Amino acid sequence: MKPKLIASDVDGTLLNSAGELTERTAAALREAEKQGIKTMLATGRMCCSGLVFARRLGMTAPCVFYNGSIIMNPVTEEIYFKQELDVSLVSRVLAYYRKKGWYIQKYVNDTLCVVDSSDERTQYYAAITNVNAVSLGEKFWTEPSASTKLLVCAKETEDCASMFEETKRIFGSELYIAGSWKRIFELVHPNVNKARAVAQAAEILGIPREETVCFGDSGNDNEMLRWAGLGVAMGNAKEETKRAADAVADTNDRDGLAKFVESLLA
Repeated sequence: MKPKLIASDVDGTLLNSAGELTERTAAALREAEKQGIKTMLATGRMCCSGLVFARRLGMTAPCVFYNGSIIMNPVTEEIYFKQELDVSLVSRVLAYYRKKGWYIQKYVNDTLCVVDSSDERTQYYAAITNVNAVSLGEKFWTEPSASTKLLVCAKETEDCASMFEETKRIFGSELYIAGSWKRIFELVHPNVNKARAVAQAAEILGIPREETVCFGDSGNDNEMLRWAGLGVAMGNAKEETKRAADAVADTNDRDGLAKFVESLLA
């Protein structure tokens, strides 16, 4: 039986390692839409960064951004759901990171805010997402604000896993924390993850869980893959993500998502 909804992560899943949406992947998802299957994004990316691909693919179903912190109509930009981190928690996390000398960035009104946009870690993230950062200098630390999510990026010489574990030990009861892309992990509201957001989007569309297929490759996709009627990990996915899935596709550099969608449509 063909699914009624296909949800895809972006980086490492929809896009290849060069950050490109291949013609084959785009064609497969457009063909799914032609056959009456809704397609949507479920990404950790900002709205402005993810909407580029949703619109290129002609998606009309609600899309998930910021790991589920925002669910948005990609055509009208109507927001169906939004859950930010409150000012007090953001301030405490930032104070801890400043004391440790670790890099962190925040997101205010779909704007990427950093201390210094010339920082190597900001440049690394910006190259992946094609987003310009706003430098706040000292105000980054001292001016309190709510944030849609927080993102940590480690230098190549830093132990990202240790940073992740320490952050989880200190703030794990107050945040949902998950890895997303190599040297990066993300912090959002504890009631937020991609599974809950895709479930809400499916409910808006009137589509039962059993008729959904979800694709992903990283730790922030695990819950979504477990929730889906059919959870598909990419061949390039982390082992924990493959274990969370029902099936494994080819890699993102070998059009794995496209091949799997084509098999669903055959």
